[in-house]
Amino acid sequence: PVISAERLKKYVFHKIHTELPEGPFCIVYLHSCVQKEDNSPGMTILRCIYEDIPAAYKSRLEVVYFVHPGIRSRLVLATLGRFFLSEG
Repeated sequence: PVISAERLKKYVFHKIHTELPEGPFCIVYLHSCVQKEDNSPGMTILRCIYEDIPAAYKSRLEVVYFVHPGIRSRLVLATLGRFFLSEG
């Protein structure tokens, strides 16, 4: 990938800590025309980033939107979506 998992995680955490307003919020993940071999972080990396979000922020997270997910992402979310975004 063009952007490493660690760099993506640092970027997400920077945005959460510097630009997130008080109160509930949502995350929008745009996945338009991205192929795995291009710059797709993959579901495992997204799950790791989600797990590492501090509890104070995670409790305010209301929903995660996936916009234009690829076929692989759709299948994973359709079959394992609740587990993927649950606490365990």
